[in-house]
Amino acid sequence: MIGCQGCANPAGALYINGCRSCAIRALAGGPDFFNSMRAGTLTPEYVSALRALGDPAEVHAEVRDAAKQHTTGAIRA
Repeated sequence: MIGCQGCANPAGALYINGCRSCAIRALAGGPDFFNSMRAGTLTPEYVSALRALGDPAEVHAEVRDAAKQHTTGAIRA
């Protein structure tokens, strides 16, 4: 079941404040994730953003999945 209007169209650019899935998608398309991937390490800014949503390692995996879905259209199994 889709949680919000933003999640109903995850390829869109609508992010609903307070929706965890939207926050994950926003991180996946944001500068903190991009800068971390370019640097080849988790930057302090990115880790801080991850911590706001839970365990950084677990949230990072979710963000990577969301980025992959957005970039390639891949659906998580």
